[in-house]
Amino acid sequence: MSARAQRLICLGVLAIVSAALNLSLSAREGTLAMPPIYDDANYLLDGYLRVLRGDATSLFNLVASIIADPPHAPLSTLTSMLGYSLLGPHVWSPYLVSTWIVLVFLASVYYVARSALAPLPSILLAACTLFIPVVQFITTEFRPDFGASALFALSLYLLISTDYAGISLRRAIGIALVAAAAITAKPSVFMITLPVTGLAALIGILRPGLVPRKEFWSSVRTARLPLVLFVIAFVPCVILFSPRAVSYAYRILIVDRHIWATEGDALYHWTFNSIGRNGGAHALRGFFFVGLVAVVVDAVLSRKTWREPQAYRALAYYFVVVVLYCLMSISTEQTFFISSLFFFPFIFAMVLALARLLRRLADQLPKADVAVAISLVVITAFASPAARISQLSRNFPNAGRILDGITAVIAREAAGKPGCSLPQPVISMLTPYPVTPETTMLFAGLNHGMAIRGYGLAGARTQEEMVERALKSDFVLAPNKWGSEMHTNLPGVPFIEATKARLAADPTWKIVPIDAPDPPTLYVRKSCS
Repeated sequence: MSARAQRLICLGVLAIVSAALNLSLSAREGTLAMPPIYDDANYLLDGYLRVLRGDATSLFNLVASIIADPPHAPLSTLTSMLGYSLLGPHVWSPYLVSTWIVLVFLASVYYVARSALAPLPSILLAACTLFIPVVQFITTEFRPDFGASALFALSLYLLISTDYAGISLRRAIGIALVAAAAITAKPSVFMITLPVTGLAALIGILRPGLVPRKEFWSSVRTARLPLVLFVIAFVPCVILFSPRAVSYAYRILIVDRHIWATEGDALYHWTFNSIGRNGGAHALRGFFFVGLVAVVVDAVLSRKTWREPQAYRALAYYFVVVVLYCLMSISTEQTFFISSLFFFPFIFAMVLALARLLRRLADQLPKADVAVAISLVVITAFASPAARISQLSRNFPNAGRILDGITAVIAREAAGKPGCSLPQPVISMLTPYPVTPETTMLFAGLNHGMAIRGYGLAGARTQEEMVERALKSDFVLAPNKWGSEMHTNLPGVPFIEATKARLAADPTWKIVPIDAPDPPTLYVRKSCS
């Protein structure tokens, strides 16, 4: 077995062990110990329905499915489809299959470390990153943000670090595909990924400060091959995914800005991704300070050698990460999911800086890089948990029992009588919790083999709109106590009580009790008249 294969197996074992530890914790206390919530349920359901339709039976059917109905986040939809296809109709299947994303991330940071270090210390540095919270969330949160951000970080590094003058066809294809995949994995964040990808490409190709301006066009000519290949790979993705991505971004950032915009002053926004309690402190913890110190020290030590290719590329990558931080800080919406677009490039910068510092040390003291890398792994293992979860099941009490009760009622009531909303019964939710419409649709299929449609009414702008949409349904779920206390900023929340009163007064509707503590109210249509 070749040394390269041995290293890949080692990385694979590390990825599997890390994923297993995190999934085990999640099954006890996290996402897998409760019904999926937003946005996990959306991506799980999308993949499940496509598999149910037979879209995963052939490459032709898969491509046809994506063209006919472009997914919001191709990375998550494809991973969901892979999970259900390989492991069957279990809610945990896509989470387990997400291990492939951990492996891609681990191989990527190993590749970054190898630019300065030998294989062994590079593997040890990569192992340290498995203790970073946002990396551990890859398998416990079924969100596209983490995998897309890891690809984005790799894309930026490849674009900056490539020697375009001597580029091979293989590397040109690789850069083009990774860059296109990084932007397409979650198209709705194009307003960040596109300009930063362009900046990284310009720096990597033109090398400002290193190459005289009169040689710029010569530099561009040397990059013709990867640029052409990128256009070939990316243009079809733009045609396919941009309409939905632009529409989504416009709705979130403009139309519903008052709902999703993050409150807080300038200081809150500018520190959110570094030390913010719900941002950097949650996703990076002490690793932010480790990375910050490593990058600053390496930058200072490189001030006299910045014209050397390796130093220039490292400093250029640090610069792009700083620009990215600034862009994320001025965003109106701050969540640690979206902020992964900064977290993962920052992790790559941290690994690059540590690798370069260890290389300097090894130049002075042979084998010191291995000794220090081993020490870093030991310290990290003692100081940081090997597994973490972001969502705690105790924050969603009895959600599993409530969901079982709802789907059982739907299966019982729908049996032997046609729904009023043919071809499939419709359930409408007045609020997103205690269970989401997508979660109910998913579990009706997984547990009862039923195809139903679910809609959320909390986005209704008027009382008339909410009531009208509720009356067109077969089932309507009103929230329980804790469900009504979540997302109280949604526009439809003030109309819930009036809608409940309208359903209670209508003789064609009845209330069916749910056997669970603090149950929600489930209204069931008795007849279609």
